[in-house]
Amino acid sequence: MTQGERVKELRKSLNMTLDAFGERIGIKKSGLSLIENGKNALTDAVARSICREFSVSEEWLRTGEGEMLVSFQDDLSQIVAERGLTAFDEAFLRSYIKLSDQERAAVRKFMEETVRMKQDALDRKVEAYREELEAEREAAEESSASQISAEETA
Repeated sequence: MTQGERVKELRKSLNMTLDAFGERIGIKKSGLSLIENGKNALTDAVARSICREFSVSEEWLRTGEGEMLVSFQDDLSQIVAERGLTAFDEAFLRSYIKLSDQERAAVRKFMEETVRMKQDALDRKVEAYREELEAEREAAEESSASQISAEETA
């Protein structure tokens, strides 16, 4: 079975039209049809989009080996490994995903407020530093003007 045939098999197993499937991965119906029929090669970008959007095993899509769909557990473990996340990060993500919509909204609100507070603190530090630099510039200008005036009177 070719890559294009596997794309078609996946699309059919998801009961999706060419339009709907193509829209999810960012290509037009005609482009998807050409891939499925073997007239156009499956590009790396399109393959990655398919794998990301539909939790498809990249190995299966490219070679036909293994299972078509990647389990969530495998997918998260791969993300953790690729990004060098800690065991705490992984546990946090697994717990977050299990929360209800309302609980996730509360966590997001907390994180957004925390980021806003950090940004506000950073903005205050930048403003204080800007004022300090301006004061130093004014002092340097006054010193320079005084020195020039003293040289002119001498």
